[in-house]
Amino acid sequence: MLCALSETTWPHRRCRTSPARSRGRLADPGTGRLVVRGDLADRAFVAFWLRDGRVTAALNVNVWDHGDALQRIVDGQLAVAEETLRTGDLPAVG
Repeated sequence: MLCALSETTWPHRRCRTSPARSRGRLADPGTGRLVVRGDLADRAFVAFWLRDGRVTAALNVNVWDHGDALQRIVDGQLAVAEETLRTGDLPAVG
């Protein structure tokens, strides 16, 4: 199964070719916002879905350093600046 993420297509985690962990509920593509941290081409990234400026879901693919912070950010549906999600210190946020 393939999923589109921005302009890059990557194998869904059921394919087991790109280890991934998802948290939360994905935002509506029509109203939600997608923010990516990392490198889609290298398939090492974290994707964040925002609804009304709050993080509603996160997907980490081949990136395992911030699991606890990602869970806290999603569980709290925290409002986090997009630039912080892209490049900031996630453990400090979550």
